Amino acid sequence: MGSTLALCLSAVTLGAQTPTPTATPRPTQQSARPATPPARPVVAEERPGMLRRAKVTPDSAMTIALARVPGGRIQKAEIEQEDGKLIYTFDIKVPGRRGIREINVDAMTGAVVGTEDEEDPAPAAPAATPAPRRPR
Repeated sequence: MGSTLALCLSAVTLGAQTPTPTATPRPTQQSARPATPPARPVVAEERPGMLRRAKVTPDSAMTIALARVPGGRIQKAEIEQEDGKLIYTFDIKVPGRRGIREINVDAMTGAVVGTEDEEDPAPAAPAATPAPRRPR
């Protein structure tokens, strides 16, 4: 009987030593929210107070300009006086395409008053090193 009691006690003791399950890592879930759009650039004023004179907001003008260049991203934004008109000027880059598209939006009416394709600024050429002179 003593050996039976010892066998039962050892079985109970062994049962108490079973390892506790560890937490299994859960796969990360993708957020259900759409990615936030890139922040829009600040519109630089050619002269102080120009934004206060505009009837079209900078955000509305940016939306109008981006509608003309699908997939584009605004690189530079400013408000300026050009040919007597207050206009927003946006330099828009399209990934995978060369050059910049400039879109001008009338700051009073929201009409697109100009578009122009511009070349990317050329990278600075490395300084040429003169060839060493040979002794004569």
